[in-house]
Amino acid sequence: MLHKMSLYIAPFQSIKSGRKTVEVRLNDEKRRKVNIGDTIEFTKIPEGKRKT
Repeated sequence: MLHKMSLYIAPFQSIKSGRKTVEVRLNDEKRRKVNIGDTIEFTKIPEGKRKT
């Protein structure tokens, strides 16, 4: 199953370069659907688009 998640530019670049290999998320309803073997697709969020 494919899951789509967003990251800000700095952590996105760290994952892309291989410096960051783990992304920690809250165990909310959406994340509970992620299982071993699933694919997670990360997209960049522009820094100015932060939600408050």
